Amino acid sequence: MFRRVIVGLIATVALAGGYWLFWQSPWLTVKKTTVTVTAPVAGLGTWKDPGLAKRVRDALPDVTGLHLVSVDAAQLSRKADAVRGVARVEIRRGWPDAVVVVITPAQPVAYVRQSKSAAPRPSVSASTAVSSEPTAKPVVRYALIDARGTVVDVRVTKPRQWPLLATKVSSPGGRAAIEVLMDLPKWLRAKVVEIKSQRQSSSDTVQFTLRSGRVIVWGSAENGERKADVLRTMVRFDGRIIDVSAPEVPVTRK
Repeated sequence: MFRRVIVGLIATVALAGGYWLFWQSPWLTVKKTTVTVTAPVAGLGTWKDPGLAKRVRDALPDVTGLHLVSVDAAQLSRKADAVRGVARVEIRRGWPDAVVVVITPAQPVAYVRQSKSAAPRPSVSASTAVSSEPTAKPVVRYALIDARGTVVDVRVTKPRQWPLLATKVSSPGGRAAIEVLMDLPKWLRAKVVEIKSQRQSSSDTVQFTLRSGRVIVWGSAENGERKADVLRTMVRFDGRIIDVSAPEVPVTRK
């Protein structure tokens, strides 16, 4: 009986001590939050966003002083995941006093044009009265997008490293074009300067333009490997347009 009492007291003290240590003591409280950006995903280039870590850090709520066990990792993950340029987030508790945020950066695979009307510039008439005339040209921006169709960065100069997606990103055709682009072998993807999709019958037909100016009619994302093999052969023949949408019967057209 006495032994049971002793064991019970020890267990109670241990539980109370553990509760105090994790929930009440100043030793296991957050003193810092570290944000680390991992290396780019292999095969998608070496583009880096130097401001990504700062944007994530600015988006996170301040958890300094909270006990580590009370930090809402799910909330931090949602906040970080909403930041432009983030592909994946991992939140860890860095015992005894840190929250560790590991970011996998999104990688651009294409770009889209964004344009909007510039504010009209004032002009002075002969009578010196000031009027506004819409003489300014539309402002063009270029939005880099990742494989999800999410904007990664916006630029004022035309990108050269990635192809233009000439179909609306959010449309079925845009998603089909991105799917085809991501499925292309590396040697072929590097030659693509523009990709788009056109609705034909009940499916989307994807086609893309190579740096040489030749147009490749690819069709759907199916049989991608077979189409790439056929294309290797077909580029040896004349014809501005090469159609491998049916790889068993490829054709060339002027």
